[in-house]
Amino acid sequence: MVDRNCMYWDGTEYKITSCEDRNPHREIIPIDTIKLNYFKKITRPDTLTVKNALGKVWYSKSDNVVEFFTMDGVNPDNDKGLLIATKHMLRKHAGDSTKQFIDFQHP
Repeated sequence: MVDRNCMYWDGTEYKITSCEDRNPHREIIPIDTIKLNYFKKITRPDTLTVKNALGKVWYSKSDNVVEFFTMDGVNPDNDKGLLIATKHMLRKHAGDSTKQFIDFQHP
């Protein structure tokens, strides 16, 4: 029987795997049930508003790219600590401002 006591980041959330997983494209770490269940990248920042996200969302900014997450921690893609999203960050990088950017990029 294969143990499934480890996990890896798939780009948007943590996935359970065997600690024996040897895939060279995955960083296998011991399972953390809190991260596994609650730490996710928010892939639709256009849905975030000050009303529904303030105090509940964290962000990472690297190379002028802002990514939002569902809980505090470290961005698994770049190992940078996350910051709580402020009204300014949400207004500038989420919600309607993101919709305009998406619409502009994909007519």
